[in-house]
Amino acid sequence: QSGLVLIALLGLVTIAQWSTNNAANLIPATLAFVNALAPRISYKMGVVLAGIVGTATMPWLILQHLFTFLGFYGGALSAIGGIMICDYFLIRRRRVNIPDLYKQDGQFRYMKGHNPAGLIAWVVAGAIAIKFLSIAYLVGLPLGFIIYYVLMKLWIIPKYPQAEIDSNYDDKYLSTSVNQDWVYTPGGFVREKYSNKPDETDESLSSTQNPVRLS
Repeated sequence: QSGLVLIALLGLVTIAQWSTNNAANLIPATLAFVNALAPRISYKMGVVLAGIVGTATMPWLILQHLFTFLGFYGGALSAIGGIMICDYFLIRRRRVNIPDLYKQDGQFRYMKGHNPAGLIAWVVAGAIAIKFLSIAYLVGLPLGFIIYYVLMKLWIIPKYPQAEIDSNYDDKYLSTSVNQDWVYTPGGFVREKYSNKPDETDESLSSTQNPVRLS
C-alpha cells in the first residue's frame, strides 16, 4: 500500500513539473518564435523550435553554475530597466500614444521597426554591467538610463517625431487615467469613460459597435 502511495505521489510531482514548465517555459518561448517569424511559421512549428533550442542550451549544465549564469543574465538585462524607466517617466512623462502601438507604420516603427537608441543603450550598458558583475545592476541600470536619454534627445526624437512629446505632454496621451479606457472600434481607437459600478452603464459605449478594451 505504501508503494502505491509513493507511485501516486511521484506521478503528481511529474504532472506538476510538466504543467508548470509548459506554462512558464515552453508556451512563452513558442509564442516568441511565432511572433518573431509570423506568418512564416505555425504554432506547432514554434513548439518544435522551442523544444530544439531549449534542449540545445543544455539547461542541466546551467544548473551547475546557476549563480554565475544569473549574474551574467541579470547584468545583460539590467540596462533594460534603466531604458524603460527613462522612456516612460522622463522622455514621455507617462504619456504614450496608445493607438500608434498597434500601427505597423506608426511613430514607434522608428528605423525599420527597431529603435536604435534602445538597442545601443542595451548593448553598451549591458556589456559594461557584465564587466562589473558584482555590482551589475548598480552599473547597468543607470548607464542604460543615461545612454538612452542622450541618444533619444539628440538623435531619435528629432528624426522620428513622437506625438505625445510634440504635444507638450498633453493629458490626452496619458497612458493610465482614472475611469478612462482606450477602446478599439471599427472607426479606430477612441478614449471613453467607464464606471466600475455594475449598476451604471456608459451611454457612449452603448452606441459603439463591438468595442474592444485595451486596459
